[in-house]
Amino acid sequence: MKNIKTVQTLMDILPQTWLALAIVAIFFFVTGNKFSAYIIICAIALMVIAYIVLSLFYWRCPHCQQYLPLKHAGKISHCPHCHKPIK
Repeated sequence: MKNIKTVQTLMDILPQTWLALAIVAIFFFVTGNKFSAYIIICAIALMVIAYIVLSLFYWRCPHCQQYLPLKHAGKISHCPHCHKPIK
């Protein structure tokens, strides 16, 4: 993934998606549909792995190659290290 904006969008969306899927999984578990809940939990686990891979390998400043902060990833417009814009 060369496009930092794509990575930024994914870093912003994935945690929100986990939360929504966790609520759905809880609903399925409470209503007795445990198989569906376990499938959703597996999907959440895969998304967590994808988030970790993105943060370790791709969530870096394209200019100075320093790691970018994970908190509020979707709102970062400038690198906190070199102060150049994230494009």
